[in-house]
Amino acid sequence: MNFPMSSIAGPNIAFLLVIFGALCVYVEFVFPGRVLPGVAGGVLALLGISRLVLLPINPIGAALLLASVFLIAARFGVAGTIAMILGARFLIDAPPEHRIYWSTAIAASIPFGWITVLLLNIASKARANKLLTSNPT
Repeated sequence: MNFPMSSIAGPNIAFLLVIFGALCVYVEFVFPGRVLPGVAGGVLALLGISRLVLLPINPIGAALLLASVFLIAARFGVAGTIAMILGARFLIDAPPEHRIYWSTAIAASIPFGWITVLLLNIASKARANKLLTSNPT
């Protein structure tokens, strides 16, 4: 079966591929040793990025997406999610019908922000518990 690349050429599908790929990579970092989430996440993220770079990128949208990553990593989840929604919406410098839809930006960014903050909390608790249970010698 021949898979047509045009089916993922749209910015909405490409954005969803990047988001889902990033979540899979996060799962691999939080729960190391599982190969499938990291490999699948890397492939999905690269596939989505390869489609997005073919579109005209607005630097403001890209800066908002970059800021959202730093805000979410700093555990400012709501601010990071809002920046991600706005960054996704303004990422493509094209007429409104060829941009990432508001519904796609909201539907992908809110769970991404929530899951990322949740996984960061799990990782920080695991690190704190590791330090608390270590045997000083």
